[in-house]
Amino acid sequence: MKVYSVGPKIAAKLGHGRSTALLNTVGKSIDESPVTATNLGDLLWLVHDGELSGKLAKEVLEKMFESGDTAPAIMEREGLRQISDSGALGKIVDEVIAANPKQVEQFKSGKTTVIGFLVGQVMKQSRGQANPAAVNDLLKAKLS
Repeated sequence: MKVYSVGPKIAAKLGHGRSTALLNTVGKSIDESPVTATNLGDLLWLVHDGELSGKLAKEVLEKMFESGDTAPAIMEREGLRQISDSGALGKIVDEVIAANPKQVEQFKSGKTTVIGFLVGQVMKQSRGQANPAAVNDLLKAKLS
């Protein structure tokens, strides 16, 4: 048996909040949940491990409710793994930098809050799969 150790915020959001909302929409109780405690634990572990972002985990949880499949199976089948590889992210970051010269210039002239816009563009281009912290770091390194 696996022992899970994830943050209370993650566990509360997905484990209780989102699960309860999904159960309520179909009029089921926790005892009737199509997602077992073990499968939910596996999902939480994937978030804790950085393989899934919170946004992707929410999407995977919804698919778990629909299909009864496990989080790893859904992740692999649908290609929902979070991208943390600096090489893969670097290409997307370079494209976003090239496509947004105005915002890049704003950042370089001291308006550092524009980095949020650039991170958003990377997230959009990666279909929400980019690791936001890694994207932030790469953008700052490339723009400094």
